[in-house]
Amino acid sequence: MAQFSAFARAGGYAEPRYWRQARDAGRWRKGKLNLYRWDPDSGEYRAGWFAEPSDPGAPFNLDNHPMVEVSWYEAQAFCLWLSEKLGYEVSLPSEAQWEKAARGPSTGSGGGRTYPWGEEITPERANYDEAGIGTTSAVGISL
Repeated sequence: MAQFSAFARAGGYAEPRYWRQARDAGRWRKGKLNLYRWDPDSGEYRAGWFAEPSDPGAPFNLDNHPMVEVSWYEAQAFCLWLSEKLGYEVSLPSEAQWEKAARGPSTGSGGGRTYPWGEEITPERANYDEAGIGTTSAVGISL
């Protein structure tokens, strides 16, 4: 979350060069993004034009945790900003890259697994509802 917050503080939402795809889709104009955001007061998602990222509140807004409630357009814009800062391309994984990372090698021993470690999901290996954690896991922390 700290990195995405740095993007927003640096004026990332107002910089047109990061929002070409959103602009082409009619979802970005004049520093605002048109999307749905969770409204904790009403308990519903609401549509609107937003000039900053969502704040999901505690425990989801910790700096060393992943950013949540971010749209694909926001993730794309962040990648463009980060690419400029680092001097090399940063991108979201393609569907094929995501599948490869999730399943491992497609041939040979252990290929095509349901999960990177095998066939069974357990709270010791993944943060999911049955693990009972109730929030995201800190970046760099393994279960």
